[in-house]
Amino acid sequence: MEAQRHPSLVFREPDLVLARAWVAAAEGATGEATTLARQAANLAASQAQPAVEVVALPTAVCFGDRTVADRLAVLATQVDVRGVSSGRCPDQAS
Repeated sequence: MEAQRHPSLVFREPDLVLARAWVAAAEGATGEATTLARQAANLAASQAQPAVEVVALPTAVCFGDRTVADRLAVLATQVDVRGVSSGRCPDQAS
């Protein structure tokens, strides 16, 4: 399926990488999931997609990354993040 992806959809690549991160996490590979979530964030940043980066970085935090606070602080000044996330990882109680 990936080989058949149209080149004009390159802007969706961060979302695809983030989806792979969730699959890795579901399979118990949290290290790989963290790496993929960071890759998704980096791709989003390189494509000037700060809103996508704002979704990918907290996902990396949910998977165990503790290195993204500075970048999230910068993004918080650039992106209206209200309603983006509850700030909780999926396995946390409400």
